[in-house]
Amino acid sequence: MGEVVGMRDNCAIFTTADRQELRVVFDPDGVAFFCGSDLAVIAGYEMPRKAVTGGNQGVNRIETVLRKVPWDNGMKRGRCEHTCFSAENAVKFLCRRPAPYSAIRWFEDEVIPKVKEMGEEVARGYMKWPDKPQKQVEAQPVQPPRDFPEVKASARSSALDRLDAIILECALLKRELLQTR
Repeated sequence: MGEVVGMRDNCAIFTTADRQELRVVFDPDGVAFFCGSDLAVIAGYEMPRKAVTGGNQGVNRIETVLRKVPWDNGMKRGRCEHTCFSAENAVKFLCRRPAPYSAIRWFEDEVIPKVKEMGEEVARGYMKWPDKPQKQVEAQPVQPPRDFPEVKASARSSALDRLDAIILECALLKRELLQTR
């Protein structure tokens, strides 16, 4: 029904027969975490980010963790914190909706076994993550306006991280809107 379509950094990307993507990130010890918003899209939620964060409260709360998940929109790529599930909690999340039966079967029968193999390789240090070579561009120093004090490098990187998160949120919102048509 689906396959691994790509790997980058510490992330494997699986795709369903409907071409929906599921990003799986690995900790250095090989433990895998499944991107919650991707699972919510597969489960059929109209507002995937809200289903994972806002709707996951109270008695039926499913334990989540935050992990940096790579994203790539074809023109730019980066990493952004996402709410993620362990394999056990991902199954609980999919069954809660419930997601289409075929999606649950695909997840349990194809994704989880492959992820376990990959996690073992990551833990042993055997997994090599192929990455596209970055285009080398010479950075031109930007001169701040004369009436503003010089901005520290940590503040610049923080602002860039926030901007990447905003761009990712816009891309995800656009994807949600396109799927509701």
